[in-house]
Amino acid sequence: MGAVLQVVAWLSLLVLPVTAGTLVGVFVLYGFANVLAGEAHYKLWTQENFPTTLRGTATGLSFGAARIVSAIVLVFVPTLLHGGFSTLVVLMVIVTAASGLIGATFRAHGQGEPITTIDTRLDTTN
Repeated sequence: MGAVLQVVAWLSLLVLPVTAGTLVGVFVLYGFANVLAGEAHYKLWTQENFPTTLRGTATGLSFGAARIVSAIVLVFVPTLLHGGFSTLVVLMVIVTAASGLIGATFRAHGQGEPITTIDTRLDTTN
């Protein structure tokens, strides 16, 4: 649900006039959607998809990779903006939708399970 709202927020920049009010509305909607599908869930997702022995390493690698990719992409933002604001927004829609699909596909299925049960299920040494 959160990723859908994030995509709607981005798409609104393509169909509504870009004014201060529109930007504030997009910011609020995207911020609300981020609570439903953002970093907090990403942290939970990593906790429920990796066994305790690998959890810190897996979380660190995924966070580090995300930050490296973000830094690299930031170098190209001026070039993307040269192609027009709409080009950047379309790219954000694609990336956000892809992120939502990846999250939905690989989400943790241990909701409500105690962490010990999740660890037992994920333990590869047995």
